[in-house]
Amino acid sequence: MFQALERSWKLIKGSFKLIAANPTLFVFPVLSFLSFIAFLFLIGIFAFPALFLASEEQIAANLQGIIFFGFFLLLFASPFFGTFFAVALSYETGEVLKGQKVSISRGIKHSIKNLKEIILWALTLFLINILQMILRRLAEKYGGGLGRVAGNTVIDILLAGWGFVTAFVIPIMAFEDTTPFASMKKSFHLLKATWGETLVGYIGAGSVLSLLLIPLFLLLFVPVIGIIIIPILILAVIFISLLTQVFNTVFMTALYLYATEKDAKKAEKYFDKDLIEHGFY
Repeated sequence: MFQALERSWKLIKGSFKLIAANPTLFVFPVLSFLSFIAFLFLIGIFAFPALFLASEEQIAANLQGIIFFGFFLLLFASPFFGTFFAVALSYETGEVLKGQKVSISRGIKHSIKNLKEIILWALTLFLINILQMILRRLAEKYGGGLGRVAGNTVIDILLAGWGFVTAFVIPIMAFEDTTPFASMKKSFHLLKATWGETLVGYIGAGSVLSLLLIPLFLLLFVPVIGIIIIPILILAVIFISLLTQVFNTVFMTALYLYATEKDAKKAEKYFDKDLIEHGFY
């Protein structure tokens, strides 16, 4: 376990060093966010005639269908755009470790090449989201107060376990031509060999980044300063969110390359020599 902690710390330091040296990697989660916003705008354009240019009777008839259809579209769009640009980010991380410079267009082209697998994975996440929403609804309807709390707690634990087991899916999709089921199977296989590093790096580092927001949050309760700090806090939340997304993908990609001994000729620029000798080639 102590060796896993040591390797985790080396991977965390190397991942942050790689991100600092290649800030262009931040473009991928930004593009994911902007793509989702653009998708919302398109839904709004589609819904506008049905909601505001029709008669009152037609608006009442259209409203429920549009809300239902739009809701399901958004549940699919979020994991789709997230997965699409995460795969591009993971692939470009691998290119950086081969000595190449980050290329936004190359990463996007690689995701387009794997579009079928990305859509299938987004559909998988879509179904998982629908299932957990149904289960939460059942817990609230039939569980009572205690049952609702217990049911939601169990669902949260299952979702956390799902995220942990599928932690390697993005880099596997970026570097291997596999179906979502095969990616999940291999992710579980890799997790058994690297669970300590995955747990410490994937969860621990994200929690540390979130702690950076606490001082700004406390300043909200200071008179006068609290009003001024609101836009700063919003920007800080956005930045920390982007940094967490980039770190998680870069870290899991580095850990995947370490675990599978993939070619990463320039890894010594970012990662500890001992770590490279036992993983990166």
